[in-house]
Amino acid sequence: MLLLDRGAFSLRKHFVVYDVGRWNDRQWITRRELLKQRPASEVTNTLFLGDSSVGYGIHAGEVEPGAFNLSRLGLKTCELGELELKLDKVLPLPPKRVFLGLQWFAFYDLDSEMAYLNGRPPGPKKILIEFYKEPQQSQLAMFPGSRVLRY
Repeated sequence: MLLLDRGAFSLRKHFVVYDVGRWNDRQWITRRELLKQRPASEVTNTLFLGDSSVGYGIHAGEVEPGAFNLSRLGLKTCELGELELKLDKVLPLPPKRVFLGLQWFAFYDLDSEMAYLNGRPPGPKKILIEFYKEPQQSQLAMFPGSRVLRY
């Protein structure tokens, strides 16, 4: 299983440069191309990532000259691993600072969603505490090579 998992991940890395499915979003593609057009000498010190709350709510150049907002509408926590792979392909150098912003309900798990549907919604603090309490590979026991990470 471990070999299959590692093989699938290695194969997936080759296709991550193609923006298909939810990554075929006009805002993401436009911002990614603008970032690629920057001169290599122009280092991005601060990179803003996240969902629409960051995409529409933060004007990176006003926060810091040279900062860049590479957010994507509807970004979900399960896509953060893929985002990391995409950043390796897009960025010439790693930024000094990365700001990642997501709406708190993006951290819902199945139990939280069911509680919400049953009329007993958990509060943001409870959801975030549950999500962050084990910040390691989520499938460590069953699939040690899994790249499904908890952020």
